[in-house]
Amino acid sequence: MEGFQYIDIFSTKGFEYILVISFLILFVFFLHWMNKPVAGKSLPAVRRSRKANLIDWFYLDDRYFYHQGHTWVKPEEGNLVKIGIDDFARKLVGNSVQWNLPQKGKKVQQGSKAWTAQIDGKTLSFLAPITGEVVEVNDKIEHTWLPDQDPYEKGWLLQVRASRLHAHLKNLLTGKIARSWMQDTVEKLNQLMTADAVPVMQDGGEIKDCFLREVVPQNWHEVAEEFLLSREPTENE
Repeated sequence: MEGFQYIDIFSTKGFEYILVISFLILFVFFLHWMNKPVAGKSLPAVRRSRKANLIDWFYLDDRYFYHQGHTWVKPEEGNLVKIGIDDFARKLVGNSVQWNLPQKGKKVQQGSKAWTAQIDGKTLSFLAPITGEVVEVNDKIEHTWLPDQDPYEKGWLLQVRASRLHAHLKNLLTGKIARSWMQDTVEKLNQLMTADAVPVMQDGGEIKDCFLREVVPQNWHEVAEEFLLSREPTENE
């Protein structure tokens, strides 16, 4: 045919253009695959996998009610509730801890000392987030904390039959208010952090258990009691 001219793309730049375009198409599909949601991960697990700043070291479950002493309440049927410690307190006490929990039938009062945890010969006290009678104790962690336990599910400490439940729940924190309170807690902790406090971080960006022992080794117990609102004032205060 007149006017027709055969061009061999393998001997010109055309073949290189095709390779570049093909690579770009494959790269777009690769990015789409990498950004797909991770299936089968719980919310806490996902959050722990992408911690980027101090507030993300401690997570809150939005279904719970929080006392400012870092304990929580989870309403159940009727006036029954479960109570425990939040993620901040879990990382504060760590795994090597002996719990001294109240027995069944014992009454606890909102804002008063309800149980203790012994760590390295020191005793930390926790305030009850609700008023009521203890009807069940989690015997799985009555004496020792289980490693890698979620403090909001299997890590509950007591089941309580609450009195004046709705009135007392109004004294607790939820939702945005609870997150703002945790942010304030983080800011207070951040003021204690120095360049020498870097060892409180472990591989993966997670904060170490019993982190206050490295942040303020000389008086970690007193500082911990201040965060838990259970520290007894001294005569000079």
